[in-house]
Amino acid sequence: MSALPRFAAIDVGSNAIRIKVVETSSATHWKEVHASRQPVRLGREVFLTGQIAPASADAAAAAFRGFREALAGVGSSHVRAVGTSAMREAKNKKSVVDRIERESQIRVEIIEGLEEARLIRLGVDRAVELGQGRVLLIDVGGGSVELTGLSDGAQRFASSLQIGTVRLHEAFLGDKPVTRSQEMLLREYLNRVLEPALVALGPLRPTRFIGTGGNLERLAVLCPVEQGKKDAIDTGSLRELGPKLARMSAEERRTTYQLREDRADVIVPASYVLTRIADALGAQRIAVPGVGLRDGVLCEMVEKHYGVWDYRREADALLGGARALGRRFQFDEAHGEHTMKLAARIFDDLKSLHGLGAEERLELSVAALLHDVGDFIANGGHHKHSHYIIQHSDIGGLPPERRRIVANVARYHRGADPQPDHPNLAGLDKAEIAKVRKLAAILRVAEALDREHREKVSEVSVSVDKKRVVLRLRGEHDFSLEIWTVRRKAPLFEQVFDRTLEIEGPEAGL
Repeated sequence: MSALPRFAAIDVGSNAIRIKVVETSSATHWKEVHASRQPVRLGREVFLTGQIAPASADAAAAAFRGFREALAGVGSSHVRAVGTSAMREAKNKKSVVDRIERESQIRVEIIEGLEEARLIRLGVDRAVELGQGRVLLIDVGGGSVELTGLSDGAQRFASSLQIGTVRLHEAFLGDKPVTRSQEMLLREYLNRVLEPALVALGPLRPTRFIGTGGNLERLAVLCPVEQGKKDAIDTGSLRELGPKLARMSAEERRTTYQLREDRADVIVPASYVLTRIADALGAQRIAVPGVGLRDGVLCEMVEKHYGVWDYRREADALLGGARALGRRFQFDEAHGEHTMKLAARIFDDLKSLHGLGAEERLELSVAALLHDVGDFIANGGHHKHSHYIIQHSDIGGLPPERRRIVANVARYHRGADPQPDHPNLAGLDKAEIAKVRKLAAILRVAEALDREHREKVSEVSVSVDKKRVVLRLRGEHDFSLEIWTVRRKAPLFEQVFDRTLEIEGPEAGL
């Protein structure tokens, strides 16, 4: 058995369950030592009935028992399993996850669509240079399609759409040749679901397109840019192949194109989805690097193990997702950005008092950026609307438990002070409520410093002694209103940090 660390990633998808194990000598040097795929189509029943059927649960548990045996054989002690669309939507997911853990000692972590997109981006980034130009990542899965837009490596757009291949096959198609009416319905549905995302992607104007997923890997073989290679799809060839595939039965596709049985049916909706995206955005070539969700999961595990995890990269991606959410709700981006800047500076200068770290700083930053997003619903009570929007939105890199913290920090940027008996804090433990109170106290002060949304207070610094916290304000304008607002919002801050809040600035004596 090798003494080098080995890591395993398991992808519980809607069409299959896959495992990949790598041996590593460093964060960048991997060697695959095991990979396998079990054709367990969880999405078939989930997308029709909302439940994982008993037979599928049996098959999933059996697959994991096999994975456990394989892991024992190759000696991997670092394992992460993630579940995507079908597991997310199954009403009986808890019982299935519990059974899998009971029988294999592997816990499946159910992730959201944009977290899936984030992990896929990590995998692609390891295989392909994403730091230059305008890039669109397209992941076509069994339950969903993830679109991620990048500009010079920075995330500008992310969306998870429920138009995965198994979902579309079960809803619109079948194993027989596609009829004209089926095709019309499918195209109309795709247009309706894709249109908002394609419109939002318009300003990015991507010039490079990268696709992931088993169907796209197969389409790269059938529609290659260069004969004999399988690293890119020629979209002109794809437009010709799609109708040919649709006119065949699943069995004819299987024998004609040497497709697996569980690929022969879903490759048709995959071709429709990809063609629609390519036509809308003018893609002539879609690179297919042959990586996916498992590679992203492995990348995160390995980089963290070797201490080279790029926290700044992931923070930037998370904030990019938060900005995209804010734009959907037409938020005041300049005010959000400035409030975030001020809040982060106050947080940094108060480190000796609050004792929080980088994770909490990022949570504060997201809450500050989005604190007024609820204005989209109504200005009155907008802090509560902000809480609702953040709590119920998918933000890649921010799992539900952390999103609850962010939503509550945004909710308490005004109004009542956080109290343990408030319904929106139910389920948070004492430490989490204490964290919400600290971050909300800082956000209240930062938001007050941009009271008029005019960035009149350009900079703030903080000093601390045994009795006081002193804010020093800088700017070229009269900010007496901002100082007055800070004093009105000071009580929570003074209670949380057990210090008097004082202000130094040109108008501080007013």
